[in-house]
Amino acid sequence: MEGLRKSNCLGRVRRIVTMVSLLVLTACGGGGHDDLAAFVKSLEKNDVREVDKLKPLPNYPRAVYTAEVDGLRDPFRPPVSRRKAVTKAGCDRANHAKEILEEFALDALRMVGTMRKEGKLWGIVKDPNGAVHNVKIGNFVGRNNGQIRDISEGQIVLTELIEDGMGECGWIEREASLALNN
Repeated sequence: MEGLRKSNCLGRVRRIVTMVSLLVLTACGGGGHDDLAAFVKSLEKNDVREVDKLKPLPNYPRAVYTAEVDGLRDPFRPPVSRRKAVTKAGCDRANHAKEILEEFALDALRMVGTMRKEGKLWGIVKDPNGAVHNVKIGNFVGRNNGQIRDISEGQIVLTELIEDGMGECGWIEREASLALNN
């Protein structure tokens, strides 16, 4: 019996809240905007202007693109001479186990010297944190999958792989180097 009374009481409260809400909303919807309507009408009467007609467009001669006929390259495609297509092996190289010097941008690394170890020339590279690392041909440096190809007394030469944004295995090879920093 007690639950029935609570249910009845809740139903009455809901009805009362609904009726009060409707009453409040109805009160807001009345007139009282006559002055605003009159103001808008006065603006519409006073502000009618003729728009100037547009001048006809000049008649330009039609240009026909003839680069292909003239033996020129398509300007909407990257130059082939600057692009080096990378094979499936290049894709595998991009997915190698990362080395410590790949955490840093190439321009943040400094070559500070070389040394001979086991009959081979090794490079000495300093990272931005001040740590010194020994590198050899085949090591990876920089954020663009740069692999060391050659080490000489004055520089470290590497080949970077950069995504070309053209889909699967879309990589471009780019030569880069670290010069000895005196």
